[in-house]
Amino acid sequence: MQLHSNFILAKLRKNKDGAVVSYSHNVPFHGLFEYISNPLQFTEILMYFMLSLILWRASTYHYVTFWVAVNQAEAAYLSHQWYHTTFKDYPKKRKTLIPFIW
Repeated sequence: MQLHSNFILAKLRKNKDGAVVSYSHNVPFHGLFEYISNPLQFTEILMYFMLSLILWRASTYHYVTFWVAVNQAEAAYLSHQWYHTTFKDYPKKRKTLIPFIW
């Protein structure tokens, strides 16, 4: 899902032939972008959380997971606020980071 979200963002500036036609920011749609503003941060947190479960005995890794979760949540919040101030027609139903919740 993270790679798919990156492809969606990359295609925002390209035409059907793959040539860059715009350097302006646009509102992404499709995939997880239909539910949340920041699927890249969401999937990053999920990956670290899953690794933390796999490495449950490595107690220091849980600190890394916590740091990544806090860092990505802050980035998601700021990005969501930027979308709302930049695009007046930004979809109101999209949440910041967690689908249907926040």
